[in-house]
Amino acid sequence: MQSTAPDYRRLAREAVDALRRNDNQLAQQNFERIVNAGVADASVFAGLSIACLRQGDHRAALGAIDYALKSEPRNLHALIVKGDILSASGEMRAAVDFYQVAVQSSPPPEQLPPELAREVARATQACTQFARDMESAMRGELAAAGFGADAMTPRCRE
Repeated sequence: MQSTAPDYRRLAREAVDALRRNDNQLAQQNFERIVNAGVADASVFAGLSIACLRQGDHRAALGAIDYALKSEPRNLHALIVKGDILSASGEMRAAVDFYQVAVQSSPPPEQLPPELAREVARATQACTQFARDMESAMRGELAAAGFGADAMTPRCRE
């Protein structure tokens, strides 16, 4: 009797290829077959999550990525995907928390596969942009309340 494990590895490769082609429905179907066979690892759940997210099913995406993080809590890719799901759901503050854990846990970019290094760089940019947006919003609120830059004394500006 021939082992079915190679079939699932092939199916996982096909699912990843489908994601790269933006054939998200096929990717989801292939990842779900692996999950239903009980042989899924964190990368399969992360892939399933991406396929679901791209199809607008945030609930399924969140469920899948939570399985990935349950099995591998420090998986950089899964942490970034969780941040992406939360960001797409409008929960940017929570998304940044996951991005920050990924960035802080990451080895230097040259020690990562190129695709993952790009994802970590993107997470870093998201954190930086969020900090800028928060600062801008706070300055706007302070200015609206009469505490803008022109209201500061010279000593406070130092």
